[in-house]
Amino acid sequence: MAKNFSELQAKMSPESRARSTAMARIILMPPPGDILTTEFLVPMGITINALSKAIRVSRSRIDRLCKGKQDITPELAARLGKFFAVDPKWFLNLQTEYQAEQLKNFPLEELDLIKPYDPADFVRTVRRGKNIS
Repeated sequence: MAKNFSELQAKMSPESRARSTAMARIILMPPPGDILTTEFLVPMGITINALSKAIRVSRSRIDRLCKGKQDITPELAARLGKFFAVDPKWFLNLQTEYQAEQLKNFPLEELDLIKPYDPADFVRTVRRGKNIS
């Protein structure tokens, strides 16, 4: 049994590896702005302009959020939560889940270059004056 995802991927054929990577990119959750638009704004008949005025933020900020170019910050979550009568943590969790999903697109080769922390090795490297990075 493979100990980690890298070992499992190493055992896959190149075609299987490409398919699994493509599938991971296809099955990502939508950005929080998409959910805001489809679950709140459209069904309630609220425009971006009306929402921005109601929660006292710039129209461009809500527009960027709806286009997936702006994250939901704690301050924005508080404003959205107040307006929609939803716990602000719901909006923050939505953002966190979305960002966690983005890890599926992180290049595994990049992670393979990172060595797990070993205190003994770390101390020796620092004492020798070698650059750790």
